[in-house]
Amino acid sequence: MQAIVARAPKPDSRRSVRVMTDKEDRLMEWQPDAPDFTRDETILAIILQSAIERFSVADVIKWLGPPDLILGNSMRGSMAYHFDSGGDTSAMLGVADNKIFYGGTVSRFCNNAVCHPHTEGQPMNINIFDRMTPYTEAFLR
Repeated sequence: MQAIVARAPKPDSRRSVRVMTDKEDRLMEWQPDAPDFTRDETILAIILQSAIERFSVADVIKWLGPPDLILGNSMRGSMAYHFDSGGDTSAMLGVADNKIFYGGTVSRFCNNAVCHPHTEGQPMNINIFDRMTPYTEAFLR
């Protein structure tokens, strides 16, 4: 019988360590109802912190208000928030089991997703916002 030995990976000189900016450090310090953060900064803080924190959908809606657009439901879906500052991107929060499990920004006015048909056929590039609907409370059920 052979023993299995785990070895630490060799350092990879091609990898670089990314240091957070002062703005990102500030966003990581955000707490619910923090007075010194704008709505856009709160959205960005939730996106950034969603990598390590699983906020509940109900809490996020309490902090930011209802999302502008939704897809699916709070068990499996997405919520989109448009930034107050405008621009060509919106925040997209991925939802599973009533928790936020990822966040990012998505271009609003061009194809930004790939749709794979259930039947044979080629994947299509789509604008995910065309598939989303306005928020209703049914999203939480």
